[in-house]
Amino acid sequence: MNKPNYIATAKSDFSIKDYPFSQGVNYHFYIEDLSTKYFKSWIIGESEYFLINKDLFDIRPVEDRALTFKEIEALTNEKLSIPNDKEIVETKAILEQKLDYKPINRLDNLGVKEGYSEAINVLDSKIKDYNKTNINDLKTDQGRAIVMLAIDYLKGECSQKMLCNVPIKDR
Repeated sequence: MNKPNYIATAKSDFSIKDYPFSQGVNYHFYIEDLSTKYFKSWIIGESEYFLINKDLFDIRPVEDRALTFKEIEALTNEKLSIPNDKEIVETKAILEQKLDYKPINRLDNLGVKEGYSEAINVLDSKIKDYNKTNINDLKTDQGRAIVMLAIDYLKGECSQKMLCNVPIKDR
């Protein structure tokens, strides 16, 4: 199956072969030819393609790009801003509590542990440049990603909630 290349927002509630579509909801489709009134698409759980009337949807191409900070704010309902010293100290304390949580010592939490350990160093030093960290010394991609979140947090491009809530496996 092909990767979706269009987002289609249903203009009203309707069904196709007992598959419901709801007004205002976005659906992702792979559409080969948008020049005709109908497009052929696969519906999950069905074993065949269906012809779908494109007039039932507002259709736009999928954009292959990163989200802007305003879009992230809208999705997370959080206002992003550069943290003040008090907020940085608070964030560091939260990360230190996470490092005291026993399950973080499990092997499958290695990335979180090394990322949070280095993130504390980044917050202490207020490093806002990836090249000025020990990021390349970390063993895991997850650890490096957490350090990047810490730097983004200091630049006001990541929320405290996002930085401090990387899941820790406890089972």
